Amino acid sequence: MILEFKIAITALLSFNIIFSLCAIFIDFKDWIKNKEYRKKVNLKLKDVICFANISLLFFWLILPIISIIVFWVWG
Repeated sequence: MILEFKIAITALLSFNIIFSLCAIFIDFKDWIKNKEYRKKVNLKLKDVICFANISLLFFWLILPIISIIVFWVWG
C-alpha cells in the first residue's frame, strides 16, 4: 500500500515536471514570435527568462524534485 502510494506520487510529480517544461517551451516560443506584444509591454527577453526561472522553475521543477527525494528517503 505504501509503495503503491509512493509510485503514484512520484508519477504525478514527474508528470508535473514534464508539463512544466512543455509550458516553458510554449511560452518561450510565443514570446519569440509575438513582436508586437514585446513592444507593447516593453519587456526584454532577459526579463522573461528571469521571471520564468524564478517562478516556473522553482515552483514546478525544484519543489517536486525535493518532494520526490524526501518521499523516497523518509517515506
